[in-house]
Amino acid sequence: MLNNDEQRLKETALDWFDAHEGEYKRDLMRWVSIPSVSDDSAGVPGAPYGKGVADMFEEIAATAAGYGFVSTNHEGYAMSVYATEDDKRSDRDIAILSHADVVPAGPGWLSDPFEPYERDGYIVGRGVHDDKAMCVLAVFVMRFLRDQGICLNHALRLMYGGAEETGLHDMEHYVDAHGAPYRTLVTDCGFPVNYAQKGEIGFDCALPLPASIESISAGVAPNAVPGEAFMVWHGDAQAVAGLLASGTDEGGSFEVEPLSGGRARIKAIGRSGHGAVPQLALSALHVLASTLGSDAAAGVVDDETRAFFAGLDGWIVPPFGNGFGFAFEDEDTGKTTSNLGIASTEDGELRLTFDIRYAVTQNADDIMGVIERTVAAAGGRMLDHTVDAPYYVPKDSWEVTVLTEAYDDVTGIPAEPFSTGGGTHARVVPNSINFGPGFPEDPASIAALREAGVIAPQPTFVKNGGAHGANECMSVKDFRNAFPIFVIGLLRYDAALAERE
Repeated sequence: MLNNDEQRLKETALDWFDAHEGEYKRDLMRWVSIPSVSDDSAGVPGAPYGKGVADMFEEIAATAAGYGFVSTNHEGYAMSVYATEDDKRSDRDIAILSHADVVPAGPGWLSDPFEPYERDGYIVGRGVHDDKAMCVLAVFVMRFLRDQGICLNHALRLMYGGAEETGLHDMEHYVDAHGAPYRTLVTDCGFPVNYAQKGEIGFDCALPLPASIESISAGVAPNAVPGEAFMVWHGDAQAVAGLLASGTDEGGSFEVEPLSGGRARIKAIGRSGHGAVPQLALSALHVLASTLGSDAAAGVVDDETRAFFAGLDGWIVPPFGNGFGFAFEDEDTGKTTSNLGIASTEDGELRLTFDIRYAVTQNADDIMGVIERTVAAAGGRMLDHTVDAPYYVPKDSWEVTVLTEAYDDVTGIPAEPFSTGGGTHARVVPNSINFGPGFPEDPASIAALREAGVIAPQPTFVKNGGAHGANECMSVKDFRNAFPIFVIGLLRYDAALAERE
């Protein structure tokens, strides 16, 4: 439990946040209004990820300067913020690392994703939860420590990556060019501590399209479940509209538009979400393929096209690799997952981009072998693939123990360290551990945290609302109550690290 000094510090931190909440929301809304989608194809020297990320880094520097802090732009790949110039020269620092880039907005928004607004204690906008609310909160942690005259045993710096969502190359570059911080708390996950992350495989393949299909397109990023999918089909628009009128049992729906030349444009609507947990979303490609590949489509859709969609749907659901033959599960990280994130049409072929999150004890080469054989058997061809190794810190390590106990003591609601399919900068930054800012999402924890007033009820005015999905939102109350967890967790981590040096 918290000692007397820590209990007073918790209360002081909450009071301080309440007094500065308006500033926090103002800064956050300004940061979210910048469309900082990482785009290396638009990169130039000094801005390798394009204008959006460069503008975001300029805003970070301006915000830091406004609060009397100093910053360094690391060639446009990352940013560091320090309380003082002396801290910049320290080789024994603790970094709080977040990311300033966001995934593309995608479809399904009820408002402009880069014109954030507040309602019922929530702020809505692309990137507000992943990861800009934490980006700004880190600045306020630094402000609070300075205002309270609290000195750590190590220099503190805030770090912001510019390409976390597109492959972690930002911090890979930083570490290669400058070396890693002495220790790093990565704040792009959940409480209490994320100790293991699945490995990642991204691959592209191409399949020949049936003659009846002119084009298929879906998705905005490999690591997001497509919420909408589009197809131009050579067939009877009225007949297919009748087939699709009732939607799907899972909640999918369709819109059909007749086109010239005996064609129809079909829009399938699902529910977007994070590609690391595709089972929590509803892929629009699955909505499309499961319906047009079903027995019910016989007589409306020709046999070749139905067989094509039935095969494609087998690659999409269940989203655990069953259709390819690499389904796997282990104790630490659970089931391997598979997300078909992007589909496009080129030269009569359907180009597919998959995002695989594989269990820490599974072999990536074995997975790739199965994928290559399956794609070839379907008459397709492989285009490219990448592999990122899993991340793992022993669950009983001192870092995990210290930070988990800090979370438990501040909230009074114990939680277990966890694994995830998501990938964070901890994969590429040595001596790092994942700590917050999201609260546990299992039903028992949610109920206990809501009863204790730690987290807010789900918003009712937006659909979806999760990271990487449409109408992304964050609860100001949740981040208010995360604030003392970070303060006390950081102080305990700093002290425990000093004891071991």
